[in-house]
Amino acid sequence: MKRTLTLLAAIALSTYLLSCAHDASARLDLQLTDLLDIHSKTGSSDWYIMPESDDYASLPNQDPTQFTGGCGIFQ
Repeated sequence: MKRTLTLLAAIALSTYLLSCAHDASARLDLQLTDLLDIHSKTGSSDWYIMPESDDYASLPNQDPTQFTGGCGIFQ
């Protein structure tokens, strides 16, 4: 009986200690957000979020004339 309780306690303790691993990833998330804030053009990590797929004027990698009468493929 005593051996079973010791084994259960060891399993419970190891499960508890291993479940605290998410703290390191939270710290890394904060570091990444801070670096994105520092290096973005607007000072906010939101600058890196792409606009909606049909908001062509806000897409940073698109030529606006491509969709408004230019010589693009969507004429």
